[in-house]
Amino acid sequence: MADKKISIALSAVDKFSKPFNNAMQTAGKLEQQVEQTNSSLKKLSDQQKTIARFKTLSTRLDDTRNAMAKATQETNRLKQAELSASKIVKQHTQDLANAEKAVLDAAQAHGAQSRQVADASRKVKQLTKDKKAAELAHKKEKAALKTSEQATKQLTSAYGKQAKELGGLRRDMGEAGLKVRSLGAQELKLARQTDQASQALDRQKAKLQKIQTLKGRIADRNAQKGELVGQAVGLIIKTAPLIMAGKRAVEYENTFADVKKVVNFSDKKEEAEYRTSMMKLAGRLGVQQEGIADIVTAAGQSGIEKSQLLQFAESATKMSVAWDVSAEEAGSTLATWRAAMGLTQKNALDLADATNYLSNNMNAKAKDIAAVMVRQGSTAMGAGLNYNQTAALSASLIAGGATQEVAATALKNITGRLTSGYAATAAQQDAMGRIGFNAEELADMMQQDAQGT
Repeated sequence: MADKKISIALSAVDKFSKPFNNAMQTAGKLEQQVEQTNSSLKKLSDQQKTIARFKTLSTRLDDTRNAMAKATQETNRLKQAELSASKIVKQHTQDLANAEKAVLDAAQAHGAQSRQVADASRKVKQLTKDKKAAELAHKKEKAALKTSEQATKQLTSAYGKQAKELGGLRRDMGEAGLKVRSLGAQELKLARQTDQASQALDRQKAKLQKIQTLKGRIADRNAQKGELVGQAVGLIIKTAPLIMAGKRAVEYENTFADVKKVVNFSDKKEEAEYRTSMMKLAGRLGVQQEGIADIVTAAGQSGIEKSQLLQFAESATKMSVAWDVSAEEAGSTLATWRAAMGLTQKNALDLADATNYLSNNMNAKAKDIAAVMVRQGSTAMGAGLNYNQTAALSASLIAGGATQEVAATALKNITGRLTSGYAATAAQQDAMGRIGFNAEELADMMQQDAQGT
């Protein structure tokens, strides 16, 4: 009898080895396809950013050109005003010299105390006052002219730099096959290609996730089959498993009592049906019934609807296997995502798939990425990123060597700086300006296309 059970267990191991190898090969091909699609998406994104930058710079160049024309016109006007003021000063200087000479002539002809000398002296005094006023006016005109010339010079320099940068972008666009004269059509084409590539990537990721889940299940079942080799012999001479089964039944009854506290069953029949569904789910997934009950209890406490609890428990259990964490921890993470980030069940599962994919392809553990999302995911999404983009940025920070806490703080600071807008400090605005960005414009761009920005 024992030999027969051992033979069955070994046969089961051989039976599952072939599907496992097939799953490994399929997963490898899908990973290559995902990598190629990601590369195509990056290229399309770079082209879209180039077009957006070209349009923005073209608008700025036009604005600078108009401002430069106005500044040049104002400078020419001030030059004429300064020249006129200079002539007035010269005329007053000549008139004053003549008046002073008239005083001397009157003194010689009529005496120093004569009425003619007094009249000439009053004229000298008035002309002196007029000359000072003319000199002051001339000084103001010169200062205004100097300021205007400096402004014109700065605008001319800015125009030259912008024109040079625009020329470089024009060359890059030409090399990339983008036509400057039909930017609208080019943008529509790129948007369509990006959408198609994104849909292809989603399909590939979904297939890859299914294959990886299958790999995990097959590996688990292989391990279980190996266990059966020892258990097959032990069952003949031991009754301990019967005792353990009874103990687990009691433990499950206690755990299900917690479920009843958070799930409002309409009657005993619905309660019994729900209990049966939970037990079947545990058997189908190959996990303990208590684990399913714990997840359902935690999900019910988080406010998830009764109709979604079993689906939620199944997703959390699969996620725990993929992430190498407890089912309870996986359930808590999913529930937190839904509550803090406002995700639907479908969105939360999509994010879990993306997190698992990032973990498999980057130096970042899935549970660390998830922890960063729990801490600051809602902040990053408020800045304009979607949940998958937020997960990718979190994974990049962790892969660079950051801990969960440091990565979460960095995610908050990065998205906060990019969306500071009018609230940015003078130093931040100056720094952005040096690389060709405006703080308010950058914040608006983040809300429109955070990934492209």
